[in-house]
Amino acid sequence: SPQSGTPPSAAQVMSVTVPSVAATAPLAEVLPLLARSDCDAVPVLEGQRIIGIVTRTDLIDALAHRQANLLVQDTGPTPA
Repeated sequence: SPQSGTPPSAAQVMSVTVPSVAATAPLAEVLPLLARSDCDAVPVLEGQRIIGIVTRTDLIDALAHRQANLLVQDTGPTPA
């Protein structure tokens, strides 16, 4: 314990109630969860098993990549 000079364990500092999503969930379902100030990552579940996490950085990267693809489609191919 912190009072005895022993560093806290993971169990002492972990969050017990954590939002999660199914592996098939659209990003639109993940976005509001990560928008909360107390949530930096969302576990991704397949059944009851955690198969990964989505972080805020992951979401930003995915949205930026999608936006870049939309811009390329709107402007058409680059002339040679």
